[in-house]
Amino acid sequence: MLSNFKRRNGEGPDLRLFQRLNVLSGLKDSSTTMKHLFLAGLIVLLVAQFSVCLNAQNTARVYRIDLSGHGDFKDLFESGLEPKRSGSGTFLCSVEEKMLNFDLGHGNSVTIPAQLCFFNVLMDESLSEINATSPPYSLEEARTWMLPICRTFGRPERELDEFLAKVRNGYKDFGWIGDDNEGFGVGMERPPRNSGLPAIGARLQSRARDVRHPVQIAVDVRWERPSRTLISHTSELVPPKGYEHVSVEPVPEDPEWLRKGEEPPNFVKALNTPQQIQQIRDSYNAKPQQAASPIQAEAQATSSNHADEPTTPVGNSDSSPSGLKWLWLVVLSFALVGAWIMFRRRG
Repeated sequence: MLSNFKRRNGEGPDLRLFQRLNVLSGLKDSSTTMKHLFLAGLIVLLVAQFSVCLNAQNTARVYRIDLSGHGDFKDLFESGLEPKRSGSGTFLCSVEEKMLNFDLGHGNSVTIPAQLCFFNVLMDESLSEINATSPPYSLEEARTWMLPICRTFGRPERELDEFLAKVRNGYKDFGWIGDDNEGFGVGMERPPRNSGLPAIGARLQSRARDVRHPVQIAVDVRWERPSRTLISHTSELVPPKGYEHVSVEPVPEDPEWLRKGEEPPNFVKALNTPQQIQQIRDSYNAKPQQAASPIQAEAQATSSNHADEPTTPVGNSDSSPSGLKWLWLVVLSFALVGAWIMFRRRG
């Protein structure tokens, strides 16, 4: 064995053999380092893709309504909201599909995704009542949103879990006016009468017909206004001073993105799968449409004049649904893992 390390023409180690062994060792170390770098890069890329997808589902703007003061109609506009007239258009206005934070000050704050929220306006443009409801939720989703509300008002987490367990076992008919079964709610103590102060509360409401989403969250804000001020607004609601440029005209029942065939906002995507959004589109398209207004007719005429121009389907727009982003994440992950395995075998 030692003869392998001797020169052919004399004694002493064969330095060329040592050099070859050092080169091979260096290549092996380099290959191992490349594998580690590739694996680290793979992990970083997956984390980045996960963050992008998660951020796409949580980019809905939160509208903070500061109700720590008197509680005026103008407070809605200062939060960035653009409420629209509802009902008769004299004392009631509403917003749809908004992430709302009701902040009464002193830590009394509640945040929910509001599918629909009504604001009751008095003659002096004070607010007398706010009623907001969330979309239908699964029990897990309801727990996610109710838990921080319970913590705000000091109700134990255990009591929320016990109530949701009852609902899971068939408990229903709670949270609505006239329901006999005891519901689950948290909130502030009722202020003194005629104090002009507000109180906020949140409760769970049953949706017995929806097995997958059996509950929704209702949030109510009520002011104890002096009796002499409890006069409903009788003239048509108009924007307050400083917000005359904001339209409060009522909108059609169906949301704008659905009527115009546009991509739904991130708020809708975060609450619905692509399949559910498509079902909403199908239901809307199946309804008999009303006669087009002059503006709609003009838009349709313009559309027909450009019928030969290439168009981009809604599903192929840049802001693709979050489900499609997750699909790309899965495909990319498998591709990178497969490439790493092939690289490892060749090494």
